[in-house]
Amino acid sequence: MNAEPNPHASAVDSDPCRRGPDRRRRPTPLLSRYTFTGRRRHNRRGDDPASGYYVDWVEGNYRSAVIAVGIFIALDALATLEILSRGGSEANPLMARLLGHSVWTFLIVKFAGAFLAIAVLAIHRHFPNIRRLGALLLAAYGSIALYHLLLLVISAL
Repeated sequence: MNAEPNPHASAVDSDPCRRGPDRRRRPTPLLSRYTFTGRRRHNRRGDDPASGYYVDWVEGNYRSAVIAVGIFIALDALATLEILSRGGSEANPLMARLLGHSVWTFLIVKFAGAFLAIAVLAIHRHFPNIRRLGALLLAAYGSIALYHLLLLVISAL
């Protein structure tokens, strides 16, 4: 009796140097043991999807943009505290309420939000909607950082 050939079999399955089943039959999940230690930077095969897949590393200009979003959020928090010390007020009602509770609560929430934004943007690097969201966040927080810089310069005069 002849067995039917496996349509999913590849050259890797017949490679004597490899052990176990081919793990690449399934796409990389959102979070896995390779999320922060893996080496996958992009899809390597022609039949892989062009977008909507996860990688382990973020490289190039996108990585710089993701880091810039985090830096702008941190600058926003620090500039807000400096402006408040000079007699200003917080325009965001949620952040104003957190500041009313304590400065540490404000900073923890702000930096946790920055970390979450960085993680979502980095993990979803090859998802077009997330890339657009990243560009929007970069523009928004870049503008906020410039606005705060302007306020600090004006208040110093």
